Formats: sequence, C-alpha cells, structure tokens
Amino acid sequence: MISCRNIRKMNRDCYRTDDRPHSASENNLAPSPSALSGSQVLRGLQLLDVTARIRVPWRFSRHHATVLLCLLSIFFPPRFLAAAEWSLEPAVLLGYGYDDNPSLSPGPHNAASFIFIAPRIDWSKKTEVSAVDIGLSLDATKYAGHEFKDVDSEKLSLSSFFRTTERTRWGLDAELRWDTLFRTIQTTAGTGNLNDVDTELVQQKTRRQWLEAQPSWDYALSEQSSMGLGYRIIDVSFSETVGISLKDYKDQQLSANYRRRISDQDKLNLEVNHSAYRPVQTGIDSDTTELLVGVTHAYSETMSGRFLVGPGKITQTTTTVTEDTSGLALNAAMVQRSELTRFDGVISRNVRPSGIGRSVLSNQLRMYLTRKISPILTVVVRAKVLDNHVIEGSDSSVDRRLYELVPGLSWQWRPEWAINADYTYQRQKYDAFPDTAERNVLFIGTTYTWPRQVASR
Repeated sequence: MISCRNIRKMNRDCYRTDDRPHSASENNLAPSPSALSGSQVLRGLQLLDVTARIRVPWRFSRHHATVLLCLLSIFFPPRFLAAAEWSLEPAVLLGYGYDDNPSLSPGPHNAASFIFIAPRIDWSKKTEVSAVDIGLSLDATKYAGHEFKDVDSEKLSLSSFFRTTERTRWGLDAELRWDTLFRTIQTTAGTGNLNDVDTELVQQKTRRQWLEAQPSWDYALSEQSSMGLGYRIIDVSFSETVGISLKDYKDQQLSANYRRRISDQDKLNLEVNHSAYRPVQTGIDSDTTELLVGVTHAYSETMSGRFLVGPGKITQTTTTVTEDTSGLALNAAMVQRSELTRFDGVISRNVRPSGIGRSVLSNQLRMYLTRKISPILTVVVRAKVLDNHVIEGSDSSVDRRLYELVPGLSWQWRPEWAINADYTYQRQKYDAFPDTAERNVLFIGTTYTWPRQVASR
C-alpha cells in the first residue's frame, strides 16, 4: 500500500548522477510561504491520537540509545544546527481491504476483511552542507472476526549526511522498527530493505524488533576519483515465538570502495565487503568476504545504472565443524527520475542474515515504478522475487521462493486528499513441500496529507 504522500514526495526528489551511497538525502526543498508555528506543529502531531490503541513495544534498550546518541554527536556537531531550513509533513492513510489468505497458508484457509490505518510524520532539516530526514510511521491492521489476530508495526528512520570540507562527507542512516513477521506491509516508496529476507517466513503472528545503523565516510581524492568506508550493524530479536524456531541475531559489515570516472558517462567501481553473522542462541556463525568490480553508467540525465560482480567466500562455523564455500556475488541497479516517472530496479545475489539461525544465500529481484498519466492520476507498481536457500545442503524451513506483485492507482482529487487502490498477489513455494501458497488482497483507502510546513533560521 503506497500512500499518495510518498508519490508527491518522490516528485520533489533531485536526480543525482554520481554514485555516492544513497544513504543520505541531498534533495532541495521547495519554498513554502507558510511558517512553522507551535499550533501547526501541534495540529500535525494530533494525528497520532488515532493510533492510541496501537501497542508500541518499547524494547529499545539503554545500550541502543547510547550507541545512536554517540553516533549523532560524532557525525553532527552543534554548528550542524545553524542556518537551517526545517520542514514538517504529517499524513495519515485509512482504508479497507479483503485478504483471501491472511497467513499465506498452502493448506485450507479462510478469508478475512480488515481495516488499515497508517499515520506518518516526516521531519527534515537542510543546510548548504548537510541534510537530516527523520520519519515516524505507525500502522495497524484490524481483522473482522476473531480467527486472525490484529497486527501493528512501528518504524523510526533516519537518513542524514554532513560535509565537513569540500572533499569530506559523513553519513548516518538508521532504522528502528517493530513489525509482525507473517504480515509485513510496505507503505513507503522504493524497493525495500534487501537485508530483510524473512518476510512471510512464518504463518503465525511473530513480533520482531529490527535495529539497523549505517555510518559512512566518503572522501574525494581528486576530481576524477573518490573513496569511501562504511559500517553496518543489524540487531534483530523476536518475541511471541511459541512453536517457532527463530533465533535472535546480530550481523555486522565493514566495507571499502573506490570510484574513478573513466568517461563522461562511466565510473569504475571497486568494493570490498566483509560481514560477520552471529546468532545469539545456538546457531551457525558465518563470515562472508566479497570482492566486487563493476561500472556505473549514466544513460541520460534522468537514468543511470550500476553493475557489480565478483567472487565471495563464506566460512560457516559450528561447535565442531568449519566449512568454507565459494560463490558469486552480484549487485545490479537501475534508477530513473523524471517529472513523470520514477523507477527503481534491483537484482542481487548475496549472503544475507536471517532469523533461522544461519545466513542464507538470497537471490532477489525488486522493482518499484510510479508513472503520472495525468496531473491527478498516478500508476504505482511494485514487484518482488525472493529465492532463499541455505548455503550448503538443504533446509525444509528455509529453501523457498516468494513472488509478489502489487499494481495500484492513486487519484489526487484535492491538494490534501488522495484516493488509493491496489491489488496484491503473492505466491510462495517451499522446495520440500508440494503445495503452493497464494494470496490475493484488494485494498482501497484515502490519504490526507497536511500542508507541508517550512521554517528557516
């Protein structure tokens, strides 16, 4: 379900022809004649009252808070707050849907109708040398009857960068969310998180807490070349796992990259990544090293592509055995930004962390497309193919293929109001079982977006 607020925000995005990490926003905000007053902020925040019944599982520990605060203080000193343009944009989506297989079960199942509500607040700050985007979103699904439990999710996201010199750029991305594993709904634009390969893994309500932080550093060596370093940590824990074999885990990755312009349209890319997957309970530790080489090509002013391929080595360790496996890693992406069209496409083959107690080899194809067919009508299409397998041997609880297609339509009938309708088709097949699970979901809703408020200091 994609709200029209995200489509409108997409149309303000600037297209970037360089291939720096997309972990931070450098978009210019359109000026607004309105000023940000206390009453307007309060009015925007009042939309959260509609979710007063949503259970927010505040399991965010002091350790997590300390880590994020330290990273923020290091990357963003006090002078970062000066001479800034601030903006606030709240929105809420409310709709009704029908799901013929809510648990994506391959066996006999019942259908259910549901009510869906998703308020969201986006706050941003821009200066000449920095940008911060913070998003807070909640959503709740209430099913008719008592057969299926109501589900909800909460998400706090951060995307930011700060330039200390003309050559040096620091970035910090972070995401903290609580969701339900058997039903993950994406309400934001884009292809989603490639490291999240556990969607639709179980058929019952299982709560998950996901914490991800990605600091980065980029340095321009010359007009033609640059280098960068990055670190990523993912900390995942599960609850309500009675009868389900899921394990908490941590996954850390160090990366280094070098980029050099070889023509007006092409850049040479070299990347080295090393990740360490550690299940908190009994499981299989794994260490993965990848060496990727490729090219970024600008097809036009509005379209670019990136292709990286190279060898990878995976070392899996148990209490008694250590096994080494070699393989091929692949990352390919296509991006287009224009007044009428946004397209994001990704094809990847990488080792990804999972809650099953071991890393998995995940082949993914993801696509997100929006196309304005009139000033008030926008077509939205999202697609995903997920092919997960254990690295060595087979596992009946892991080896599976998931297909998802979500075509939709958004009608902006008023500046603040939009009507959204979409259809979701999902198909999942486990290699070890003959039956296939299919799901069809119809949804119609309306989005109200408060006028975007802007203030400068």
